[in-house]
Amino acid sequence: MANPDRNLSQADVSAVPSARSGRGVERALIAPCVLAWVGASISILLLQRHSGGGALFCPVGAGCDTVLSSKYAVVMGIPLPWLGTGFYLTLLLLSLCAYGTVSRQSRARLLGAVLWLSVMGVSFSAVLMFIQFRVLHAFCPLCTASAAVVASLVYAVSRAERSAADADFPGRWNAALALGVFAMIPAALQTISATSTRTDVLAAVDGQTFTRAQMEEEMGASLLPLQRSIYSIEYEWVKKKVDAALLGEEAKRTGTDANAL
Repeated sequence: MANPDRNLSQADVSAVPSARSGRGVERALIAPCVLAWVGASISILLLQRHSGGGALFCPVGAGCDTVLSSKYAVVMGIPLPWLGTGFYLTLLLLSLCAYGTVSRQSRARLLGAVLWLSVMGVSFSAVLMFIQFRVLHAFCPLCTASAAVVASLVYAVSRAERSAADADFPGRWNAALALGVFAMIPAALQTISATSTRTDVLAAVDGQTFTRAQMEEEMGASLLPLQRSIYSIEYEWVKKKVDAALLGEEAKRTGTDANAL
């Protein structure tokens, strides 16, 4: 006579590897989603910098302005930060669909599309890195970070493909939707903030306004490079004055000469 306790124990033991395998597949599928979100966030920060604002991890002393104001920062009339934002958001959408779908065949196709786009992104990033370092002789931390993210995506998607092919995964549409909302709302708010149209009114006559944006459009030139140069000059001047003042105070406090200090 069979022992029911023994049979139950065997069933429980056999279910453990399956549960662990499912968790491993889920983690592998979430990784491309996270990387795509990070890449989109970096592109939005570059968009802020390109629009003339400040950006995290891209200080004035870095080469962000040199890269973003060069002729290589525009492809077919579209600034690279815009292309990068669209690229990563597309990868994020496809990755979330692969995470949420129940069909193994659909998941394989979606991951294949993400992998193909990621490989294209790596090739494009390699060209941009060559231009950045060898042609412009500059270093943009955000641009370099974006190249590292897209390279990591190739590895993460390849791993997700292998994991999904070796085990069944039921899909998590609810979790995918929640991740999508969590990722898209901050991204949308940051994009709106970064691309808010500058409508500085230069003059107004009988209710008709003339803005800085209209002037730049008619002149066919942007004042952003000049504004960045002015900001850099102001920043360097203020930095020198602050450093001199701090050294002077320290010299008085310690009774030493400011030049020697």
